[in-house]
Amino acid sequence: MVATSTRTLAAGEIEMCPAGTYVVLEAIDEGPGIDPAIRDRVFEPYFTTKTRGPIKGTGLGLSTVLGIVRTHGGFLEACQVLPHGTKMRIAFPAHEAPQAALEPAVAPGDAPILAGDDRLVLVVDDEPLVRTATATTVRALGYRTLEAESGTQAVEVFATHADGICAVVLDMLMPGSSASEVYAALRSRRADVPVILVTGSSIPHEIDALLDQGVRTWLAKPFAAADFAQVLSSVLR
Repeated sequence: MVATSTRTLAAGEIEMCPAGTYVVLEAIDEGPGIDPAIRDRVFEPYFTTKTRGPIKGTGLGLSTVLGIVRTHGGFLEACQVLPHGTKMRIAFPAHEAPQAALEPAVAPGDAPILAGDDRLVLVVDDEPLVRTATATTVRALGYRTLEAESGTQAVEVFATHADGICAVVLDMLMPGSSASEVYAALRSRRADVPVILVTGSSIPHEIDALLDQGVRTWLAKPFAAADFAQVLSSVLR
């Protein structure tokens, strides 16, 4: 069951939210619930209980959700529903929408979008739907794409096509290798490769560390196609 409401919450009623008015989304299932012994770890990157069977977990689903919620100033918690089941509660601060004319996604003063000119972009993301959506956006801008589902595969693909790749779109959180390790491997092949970091988790110190290493810029997931187009154009100028 999924329900939404606008409510006045007390301080700490959902996670560590301050007192105020929130738009609350609740999703409730009727499964076995979350073992209390691991409840504090369910939002931890790479933590998963799905280690057997044909469908194995990456441990990135809930951590990505948490990152997106945090990016939008929200709060998220998981709680047990008796006698069984789990409730996920998300609270976003409520705001009155100003009655103003819509502004274009790209302001008139922004630099023009560069034509793709059939150049090649490598898209790296372990989530198939996200990878496909990002690659589709890149192709719509006039570029060709290569895709990789892991850091290891990204390095292999880049080694084969290094001279022809004009930019890399790199997911920050992937199982098996860190974005820092992947970026270092890419730079060892070609030091001037422009890399755009994309992430659904707001981890400032890790993002800052990658920017210090030479990553050009970063985008928070989910991002608008117009914002992505501006960022891609800026790193290729």
